[in-house]
Amino acid sequence: MAVYFDGVDHFCHGFMPYHPPRLPHISAEDFEIYSDVVRNAYRFHDMMLERQLQLAGPDAIVILCSDHGFLSGPNRPLADPNDPAGPTLWHREMGILVMAGPGIASGKHYTCTVTATNAHGTSLPSGSVTVKSTVPPGGRSAVVEYYHAA
Repeated sequence: MAVYFDGVDHFCHGFMPYHPPRLPHISAEDFEIYSDVVRNAYRFHDMMLERQLQLAGPDAIVILCSDHGFLSGPNRPLADPNDPAGPTLWHREMGILVMAGPGIASGKHYTCTVTATNAHGTSLPSGSVTVKSTVPPGGRSAVVEYYHAA
């Protein structure tokens, strides 16, 4: 089973300008109102993931993947340009891949490619994405060191 949560991306695009630290063009009033939206969106998604992991049980293989990070500090863009690709200015190059479960071996290199074919019939976005990760020796799960989007 594959589950695609797009909420974090939407919350970040809508409310990261208000996330701490406050940017100079954000009013104190707006900052006070909206500064916790992104943090709370992550908390909500963590609760949903926790429940899914409980339902899946200890024998499930779990792969948590994100195609990009999100700029959240003082280097955030001040505005999106009037361009269809403008929102991508907020994206960090690095994504994340975390794997755990039976058969995820310590010290082994994994490559996973998600293509439009793989995503067909699911709620996953179309396109082609390649993720590479190595499980550290003695580890049960891996966190990606780098991410390559094809």
